[in-house]
Amino acid sequence: IYSLQIPMHQLGYTYLVLKHQPRYYIQYGVSQCSKEPIACGDSYTLFAMNENQYFALSDGMGQGQKASDDSTLTLDVVKQLITNGISLKDTIQSVNALLRIKNRNDMFTTLDMIEVNLVLGTSTFIKYGSCPTYIIRNHQIIEIESKSLPIGIVSPIDVSIHKEKLVENDIVIMISDGFSHQFKDFLKENEYLIGDDHPKDIVQLLMHLASQEEKNDDMTIIVVKLCK
Repeated sequence: IYSLQIPMHQLGYTYLVLKHQPRYYIQYGVSQCSKEPIACGDSYTLFAMNENQYFALSDGMGQGQKASDDSTLTLDVVKQLITNGISLKDTIQSVNALLRIKNRNDMFTTLDMIEVNLVLGTSTFIKYGSCPTYIIRNHQIIEIESKSLPIGIVSPIDVSIHKEKLVENDIVIMISDGFSHQFKDFLKENEYLIGDDHPKDIVQLLMHLASQEEKNDDMTIIVVKLCK
């Protein structure tokens, strides 16, 4: 409510002026570690559309420049469609169809995306062939995973969408498959180090700890924190 008036000359009437504005804002951090010196096969993007904030991560098949080109194309198309008002479901089907057409050279990628509504605090997770996403809430770890295939393999594709209500100070962690499959255990062991740090500090810490192990693939981590 932006303003409220009860005019004396019009008994029984109340005038309200309502202002639409976000209740939340996002802090985030991103860190990447490439296996090949030429290019990282993982790509990421972040953008806004109306009251929604989007964070997306894609892992191209293999490593190097081709994997980078494939994953970048996937995210570029996703961003263009959503910012032009196309629904999430239609965007996914369109990207999948595009990659199927170009799939003569085995072109397929993962798609891991979160949509956060900054008015309601609700979130939508889109996961295709991607690693689980983790939410840290009050020292508890919530795992969100999907068994869907990567984008560009089969058509039509089953829509894989998970909705979750976020609360203030929730920390959302997205990773590519360069990280250990025991990442949840890794988080449990190191969760005490995170505290109230900014996501930029959290991604640097987690990347430093994880990259001490042998790197068999490109590594990307995105940390998102819901603030009020």
